[in-house]
Amino acid sequence: MRSVRSMLRAAICGALILPFAACVGGGGGAVGQLSKGGKPAEAPRGIAFFGGDVVVTGPAGYCVDPGSVQQRRDAAFALLASCSHLGRAAGDTVPPAVITVSVLARDASAAPPTASRLAAPWANAGVAQKIDAGDISLIQLERGGDTLLPGGDPRHWRGAMLINGHMVGLAAYGGTGSGVREGRDILISTSRAMLKSSPRRAVTAKPASTATPPHALKSE
Repeated sequence: MRSVRSMLRAAICGALILPFAACVGGGGGAVGQLSKGGKPAEAPRGIAFFGGDVVVTGPAGYCVDPGSVQQRRDAAFALLASCSHLGRAAGDTVPPAVITVSVLARDASAAPPTASRLAAPWANAGVAQKIDAGDISLIQLERGGDTLLPGGDPRHWRGAMLINGHMVGLAAYGGTGSGVREGRDILISTSRAMLKSSPRRAVTAKPASTATPPHALKSE
């Protein structure tokens, strides 16, 4: 099986070709991407997008890859992986999964996602499970994980949730043969970590015509 580091880099390259994640520039609030002396920064535990509306962070033991962070006016993207595989000392031993998080610009009219709504655009990928788990809705797909993560398992999990009016799409990928068995729990833990880290802000309603379209969830 390919190393997590090479899989991680492949995932970043794959994410860059997605319409939703093909963002330019920085704009995020990561803990510095370069340390003193111009050396690569230590992978941050989290990063804030859209003026701090959404703080992307993972479960204990997972960090943000600074090289993956992207943001433009209407979307932002970050990739998380085991802190130890990103060069940061961590005492937590975690599954070698890759987590991607995509955040859309605030839309006060966006309705909370459901598993059925999330699954609709992915019918051709073989929806094996649909779960509405409180603040996050989840689906397990039989195919497609090896498209974003070459050498990875085609089976993977995706999720969606709302934070301060921002639609957030998440996905978890693993190596060949893993099926990201822990993917569901990883995404639920990620959603809880993000809700805990993000502030609670009032969201002003907008006209219904500006609501986030369902198909936007497919381009995570």
